[in-house]
Amino acid sequence: MAPVANAQHVPLYVPLFFMAWGVLVALLNRKDFKDPEGARRRMAARRAQNKLFRMFGGSGDAEKEYRKLGGFRGLLLFTAVIYCAFVLLLLFVAISQL
Repeated sequence: MAPVANAQHVPLYVPLFFMAWGVLVALLNRKDFKDPEGARRRMAARRAQNKLFRMFGGSGDAEKEYRKLGGFRGLLLFTAVIYCAFVLLLLFVAISQL
């Protein structure tokens, strides 16, 4: 019977990679982070014009799409907080193994 390992080994480059990825995403989307309502309006307009999206249940109306996207407003913040917590946990585990 093999022993059960309860320690995790996380190399230091793993949390640094995830941290760099988060910074890259934030830099590429900084316009959307500064103006989230404008970003939602632009996304709704693109969704309303997309023929493929309309085939799978899109309304084709920018205002309806904007209201649909309103439900996902809190999801971005929740995802960002969970991602930061995950990266900090990985960083803590990696540093504690040094």
